[in-house]
Amino acid sequence: MPKGVYTRTENIRRNLGRPKIDLDASWLRRRYVDLRKTSTEIAAEAGCSPCTVRNRLREIGVPLRNRGMMVGGKHSEETKRKIGDAHRGRIWGEGFRRKISESRMGRFTGPDNSNWRGGKSFEPYPIEFNAVLKRSIRERDNHTCQLCRAPGRCVHHLDYDKSNCDSMNLITLCRRCHSKVNGNRDYWSYHFGIYQEIRSEIRKVQLEVANV
Repeated sequence: MPKGVYTRTENIRRNLGRPKIDLDASWLRRRYVDLRKTSTEIAAEAGCSPCTVRNRLREIGVPLRNRGMMVGGKHSEETKRKIGDAHRGRIWGEGFRRKISESRMGRFTGPDNSNWRGGKSFEPYPIEFNAVLKRSIRERDNHTCQLCRAPGRCVHHLDYDKSNCDSMNLITLCRRCHSKVNGNRDYWSYHFGIYQEIRSEIRKVQLEVANV
């Protein structure tokens, strides 16, 4: 029997004797969505496998982040040094760059792009989405990206609907995060949905306090 098949078979046999771990939905959602832990980190904490964590996330309807995506993460100084050493002094010839360009030509545009939404990005913004509105949103958010807390200037529609220019549907982001949230929209729609619920509750409390 090949070594890989043998290892997987042994893992299955070993796991058969273990009791099933039922991960609490709210506990799991808080760690994955709010604290932004990886499935591996959660698995280590819960004493189960990352696969069990991902399956449970699917069961409770939480969209998974792209595996290997460093959402909010940073390379260690050692990793940065290794990457720098690997690229230092490397000269990309014109022929090599041309081959890379030709190999990618047409592959990541239009319907072939994973972020393609039927050409919605070409739709014009409404008149209400003007400089005055965007300035008010930035001032409300203290010119700070609401994801990474870096200085931010981009104003993003939480529900990805350009026509919905209600202030509760707009948020300030930095350029890096604004680019990031335009991919894997199922995940970010879920994330921003929770964000809007929290913001709505805060607004209700503020109105109640103001009316006292």
